[in-house]
Amino acid sequence: MLTYLAEHRTHSTSGHGPAAPIAAEPAYDTLRVLHRLSLIDHTPDTPQQAVHVHQLIQRAAREPLRANTDALTRHAPEALYQPEAHNVLYRTGASLGATGQVTAAATHFRHLADTAHTHAGFCERIRDRRGSAARD
Repeated sequence: MLTYLAEHRTHSTSGHGPAAPIAAEPAYDTLRVLHRLSLIDHTPDTPQQAVHVHQLIQRAAREPLRANTDALTRHAPEALYQPEAHNVLYRTGASLGATGQVTAAATHFRHLADTAHTHAGFCERIRDRRGSAARD
């Protein structure tokens, strides 16, 4: 668990220099609080010490991401292609497909491919990403 947290940490709290090491006790205490609030299932007695995020929390995180991506796509699409197509465009389509919204995912990727034609150099990358999202 500590390795995972360390690998996915973005930066130090001050924004300067390396982040401090992650201590086991505060990490464990945090997981227990999230468990008590019913935001995760934390089972420390299992061999893998599994942590599962509840589906409602996952959905609550996905929906604003999609809504924000849609808003940017409608009102400031150029912001999503500087200097290249932003990863959120691919993640949104893959997320739609992963949740069973295959038609919406296909429409999203078609729109992404069409839009990319106006932004030179993205077509090949979109084709590659589109294929890997369909396989996932």
